[in-house]
Amino acid sequence: MSFKPDDVEYAYEVDNADVPFGFEYLSRVSLRDINFGSASEDATEFYVAGDKKKKTGFKVCADCGYVQKLNSFEEKHDISCKYRNGIGETKFEECLYLYRQLESDAIRILLPVSNYGNGQITEASLSAALQLGMKQYFKGNVDHIKGTIYKEPEDAGESYRHYLVIYDSVPGGTGALKELMQNAGNLLKLLRKALDHINQCECNLEDKDGCYKCVYAYRDRGKMRAISRDHARNLLTTILDHEHELKPIGSISDISINVMLESELERLFVETLQQSSAEFIVSKDFIHEKAGWTVFSKVKSDVAWHLVPQVHLGIKDGVAIDTRPDFVLYPASDSIKTKPVAIYLDGFEHHFNTVHDDVVKRNAVRDSNKFHVWTLSWHDLVNPDAKHIKEVLGLNRSEIKQKEPHFPLFNKRNYETLRNVYDNCLEKRRNR
Repeated sequence: MSFKPDDVEYAYEVDNADVPFGFEYLSRVSLRDINFGSASEDATEFYVAGDKKKKTGFKVCADCGYVQKLNSFEEKHDISCKYRNGIGETKFEECLYLYRQLESDAIRILLPVSNYGNGQITEASLSAALQLGMKQYFKGNVDHIKGTIYKEPEDAGESYRHYLVIYDSVPGGTGALKELMQNAGNLLKLLRKALDHINQCECNLEDKDGCYKCVYAYRDRGKMRAISRDHARNLLTTILDHEHELKPIGSISDISINVMLESELERLFVETLQQSSAEFIVSKDFIHEKAGWTVFSKVKSDVAWHLVPQVHLGIKDGVAIDTRPDFVLYPASDSIKTKPVAIYLDGFEHHFNTVHDDVVKRNAVRDSNKFHVWTLSWHDLVNPDAKHIKEVLGLNRSEIKQKEPHFPLFNKRNYETLRNVYDNCLEKRRNR
């Protein structure tokens, strides 16, 4: 998706410190859709627009353009194809991608999610709620109004800003979206209609999280499993609780999502613990005079920790400079002979210009001799085996293998690569 800054005609922000939300009308936008072929487990993986994709492409006949079935040896051709009767060796385009570009108008909406946690549920649920609201607002068929998600790098590439783009699939637009944005409050009215319909839906009386009379009416098979009526309701309620704080801005790209990124980091840390179900049992608890979590080890039954968020450390704790770690891990069992761990979760954007201040405060915590200090970033938390967390909590230490020295391993691999190239060259010369 691409547009020029001048294409932003109206932009508004709902002034909410907890959930950043805004929307804008784009009078002209270019949307590009690329089909990389059928999904296949052995397909080559690559990154496009920040997402990992598998590219198989389409194998098509060079004469008639008939698409061949994946992993099939039987050729398919159009009746007019010169290769249909097996005359000569068929020529194929081995890897063809389908590309489509649309020029239209659109509404771009900032989603209250960065990159992790329940981002997919937020995207799918809010998309479904908006589609439901569109049908209620326009009182008719709005199948020509489509929605798609796109994202822009945020936090120096460590996370993303996610946008829902509502666009008119009729080239140039039909005027429906422009009419919707003529009044600043119209989109919020649309959200209100969606929320009212969700609240009144019969599925609230059943053991369901949505139905085809409300959010499932948004028929996107790829996202159906992620759609949640209750999550959509919570999002809409949070946004509409601040509907009277709507204000015009230059662009929703200017809306800060720092608060959301910090809360997502904290949530991701707890989720990483919870997802390591083979090693941990994580349960909510009221500890150290506030809500927190107790972390039990499944590997060592006598190991347990108390995880407490947003702990203020100062003179009373033996720390010379006031500071507030994102979490403190306190030993909760007698078998752990160690100090509590002060945990700081850092995103690049929020800390790149405060490095000196961060170092001074964390050194003060360390110099107190009463705490260990641990700093994590996005990359640490998305480590699939949660190795960092396992190590600091004293799990599986005996299973941690010593890493091979970097440079000897590097040289060995380079030698093997060069040797293979040399042997291949000799083989080709012999066959000439």
